[in-house]
Amino acid sequence: MSLDNLPTGVRRLQMTAMALCVLTALLCGCAGEETPLPTPEPVTITFAFEGIDIYDYVPLVKKFNEQYPHITVDLQPWNWRPGPDGGYIGPDYSADVNIVFAGGLLPSMLDLTPFVEADGSLDRADFSDGAMQLFTADGVVWAVPTGMDVAVMYYNHDLFDQHSVAYPTTGWKTDEFLDKAIQMSDPEAGLFGYGINRPSFPDAAYLVYSRGGQLVDDPVNPTRPTFTDPKAVAAMKWYADLVHEHNVAPTEEQARAFGRSPLPGAPIGAVDVGISHSKVAMWMGRYSEKGGIRYFSGTEWDFDWGMAPLPSDGRPLLLADAEGLAISGAAEDPEACWQWIVFLSKQMPSRLIPARQSLLISEEYRQDVGDEVASVARGALESGTMIYSGDTVVDFGPFDEAVDVILRGEATPEEALSQAQQEATQLFE
Repeated sequence: MSLDNLPTGVRRLQMTAMALCVLTALLCGCAGEETPLPTPEPVTITFAFEGIDIYDYVPLVKKFNEQYPHITVDLQPWNWRPGPDGGYIGPDYSADVNIVFAGGLLPSMLDLTPFVEADGSLDRADFSDGAMQLFTADGVVWAVPTGMDVAVMYYNHDLFDQHSVAYPTTGWKTDEFLDKAIQMSDPEAGLFGYGINRPSFPDAAYLVYSRGGQLVDDPVNPTRPTFTDPKAVAAMKWYADLVHEHNVAPTEEQARAFGRSPLPGAPIGAVDVGISHSKVAMWMGRYSEKGGIRYFSGTEWDFDWGMAPLPSDGRPLLLADAEGLAISGAAEDPEACWQWIVFLSKQMPSRLIPARQSLLISEEYRQDVGDEVASVARGALESGTMIYSGDTVVDFGPFDEAVDVILRGEATPEEALSQAQQEATQLFE
């Protein structure tokens, strides 16, 4: 129908509408010409991280580029390597964005406080209690936490089933742990209820605290060692009896019988081989080691394994480490680095417990790790006094040496701890 055949009033309305449409199109076209959307300049940032995580970051970079196509992320994986003093050398933190550890903050890192305060997508309340504080000093945020690594008790489901022993559960005590270890130990057959996983885990320090003792006068601001405190001595005797009295943990010679360990430097023989051969029913380790993943051995467990909280006698204690993302002070484009950090903080970590509560309580996380592991992880971050593995409370040279002497049977707990007390006291002077 032509406009000429329409009533005059309707025709005027139609013509007015057409004119408005033409005017709108012209205005939009002009506006588009005057204010074109800027094309971001391409930028490349370097990212250094644990080499074991390379297969996680490759697809994440692709996903990140869908949102930020102008930012190229140059992945620079690093691995621990033997050092001249017998220890291991890690990263040099020279990349634009670096994975850093709690307690390892460096002055060369950029202050992220302005970014955190300006970016509304990074809600501090979404992070687990204490996670952000791990990377904050004097009000300055040096890194954004991505994941937590806590101490747990691993166990062999198959061995528990074979001996008709109930699995460990939340709230179990150290004497319950000992009872289960006794039920599953048969030293003559080379089977042990518990494996002392030194030097990769400070289980002696944990058990001292869990049984009421302590190694320093104040865990937060220590001023002197307390190795000879009666509770600490009694706890160490209980620990030594696992080997010498109850025979639930292997001696150095018995551990060697498992075979050659892929973990170097173990003073009493690491139990990795015994674990992989189903000769050890329980052992302490870090959450990140689930399934057998280790920095130095990398051997996967081919048996049905489980995870439980560490046993405690009414004094919950959480041994923990944490990883975060920091920007180098020498980075040429801190804004691009920050976009990468925020993106990564919202992704599900594969080795660690998510630092973000929204990820930790998500159905995706439960399906990824299973009900048991998810329950242990969530419970660990909800309760317990947190002590970090790099702290003097658990990483004390003289105490560590005393443990080796005690386990080898070269001195009683009283003798070894007395000597360690004298040496440790000098460190505080």
